[in-house]
Amino acid sequence: MKMWLMTVVMMMGFAAQAQDVGIVLGIRGDNAEAKTTGVKVNGKTNFQGGAVAKFEIQDAWNVRTGFMYTQRNYELTSGAAAVDAKFTYFEIPVGLMYKFSDFGGAFLGANLGFNLSKDCGGGTCEGVSSAPIGMQLGASFKFAPQMGFEFYYERLFSKVADNLENPNAVAANFMITFD
Repeated sequence: MKMWLMTVVMMMGFAAQAQDVGIVLGIRGDNAEAKTTGVKVNGKTNFQGGAVAKFEIQDAWNVRTGFMYTQRNYELTSGAAAVDAKFTYFEIPVGLMYKFSDFGGAFLGANLGFNLSKDCGGGTCEGVSSAPIGMQLGASFKFAPQMGFEFYYERLFSKVADNLENPNAVAANFMITFD
């Protein structure tokens, strides 16, 4: 409870200093490779949502950060057997954004995740990364003063679990900002 309260207080402090604050809801297509021969990984379409903020550094340069709830689900098949592996994370992206205008920009940065839950279809989830770190490369566009989209590619530097390596995702978020 103390952690959630501290997170809310931090978010309110960040929001007071931010140039652009918003909420995002979206989908992401996650994929990975199986470490074990004979196992195939099928990526799933997952949900994510949270808050993002942009802090101006100088002219068009901004720091983009936020707090996200993210799902990473996969289907692992071996012969006729299939297992759904479901992981949820609390993530904090931090990156550098170059704004082309008030309505768009590109960003590159790191993403730190914290595992909230894991479910491997009744089996045990072994070697689940509790704090994976990745990189995001994307763009943010507004089609109205307070609405827009974010699109990005994400690559994790660690495995998700023992049998899931080289995880990556493509994401699209609907964004509502409160300037």
